[in-house]
Amino acid sequence: MKKNKKNSDLRRHEYFIFLIAILIFVLGLIFIILSFINKDSDNISYDYQVNKNIDYSVTIKNNPFYSERTLTKEKHYISSLVDYYKIIFKYDFIKDNNFELEYKYNIEATISANVEDTVEKEIWARKFILKNDKKGIIKNKKLYLEEKVDIDFLYYNDLVQEFKETYDINSDCLLKVKFNITYNIGKENIYDYLELDIVLGENITSASENYLKNNNKEFEFLYSEFSYLNFLLGTFLIVVSLSLIFLNRKRSYVSLYEKKKKNLLREYQDIIIEVLNMPIFDSSKVLNVSSFDNLVDLAYGHDSHIIFYEAIKNREGNFYVIIDNYAYIFTLKV
Repeated sequence: MKKNKKNSDLRRHEYFIFLIAILIFVLGLIFIILSFINKDSDNISYDYQVNKNIDYSVTIKNNPFYSERTLTKEKHYISSLVDYYKIIFKYDFIKDNNFELEYKYNIEATISANVEDTVEKEIWARKFILKNDKKGIIKNKKLYLEEKVDIDFLYYNDLVQEFKETYDINSDCLLKVKFNITYNIGKENIYDYLELDIVLGENITSASENYLKNNNKEFEFLYSEFSYLNFLLGTFLIVVSLSLIFLNRKRSYVSLYEKKKKNLLREYQDIIIEVLNMPIFDSSKVLNVSSFDNLVDLAYGHDSHIIFYEAIKNREGNFYVIIDNYAYIFTLKV
């Protein structure tokens, strides 16, 4: 009766520890979830300044009229002599705080053909990606970008001339070379650009800059900061709960094994001999017994002792009966 009560108390203790561990685990999980949901939020406003510039030059083909091959910007050029427009986009972003901003930018060119009615209308457009998206993070207060692109004027000009001749349309055509940049601040985006418009399909070509050169703006956004305290506390509680479950499970295994081992050693102490070294037998003469009772019957039937050796401390033990050079073994483990 006392033994059953003791076993029952032990099981209740194990169940209690397991329940506490589950509660701690759930609590830790709640803290981790809250670290992602209930972030510390605040309205942040800051000023930023943007300085933008487009520098370009025109490379012309060999000819008997011009001594130089490179012509400077803001001039008119003979289309049949133009080889390349060499463009440099310069973008300088300065902000008044150290909040990290994600950004991406690309460069594209669009042929735009327009005809005049009462107002100018676009009748054809074709886009070309000159440089694919590039991404980055502004980690300090300043970002400076400089991107170079060479425009094969002959290719785009011939394409426009073919369009005009094919459809016999007198249209004004431009090649709009555009540097696009977007900042991502949480769910908010700031878009900005630089654009150089190049005249196509005419005897004379020129380029004009089309963008707001300098920006001074104030931007306000909801800033949410990840709650590291909740996350670390939740992680700690989960580690504690898992440790409790592991130790409690290990303790229950040890307790059950120890209980069975002690009962057998005490009940059959008159025939059991405990040894410290593992007995060695010929494997062809080793037989496994299905139950300890069968091993006891063999020992009593042949007036033999039972040898006990603990193979794994607190986890596994072997009981041997040796009869006529054969070893009969029963393994106790949990």
